[in-house]
Amino acid sequence: MLIEDEALNLAPRFPDATARPLPLTDDPVNTTMLIEDLIDRQIWSLQCGLDHAARELGMSPATLKRRLAEMNTSYSEILRKRRMHHATRLLKESDMNVADIALALGYSAVSNFSRAYRNATGFSPNSFRSATSL
Repeated sequence: MLIEDEALNLAPRFPDATARPLPLTDDPVNTTMLIEDLIDRQIWSLQCGLDHAARELGMSPATLKRRLAEMNTSYSEILRKRRMHHATRLLKESDMNVADIALALGYSAVSNFSRAYRNATGFSPNSFRSATSL
């Protein structure tokens, strides 16, 4: 399977609310990369959520929402983009079926994954895979 083993084995950086916060900087590129890394770990551990992310970053959910809004994004938008990034990679590079990809990325139903993928790319997962395997 093409899920990075390192991502699966990473423990939360700061699992409790009293932990030292991660160094979010004024540099939006570094902050975005840090949050994407955190969300990638959440995706593979199937424990996604703004509350989990905020706790791991050592801040309240409201503060995280505000910080992301300052960057003109949201937790759900970053989560959607990261899921689509991994879905595209798995559709291109693996032989996993669409149902397994949906499950691995934390979708509750294949139809939800297919709809999200079509909205993001304009293709169904199967038609994307067919077009890229030619």
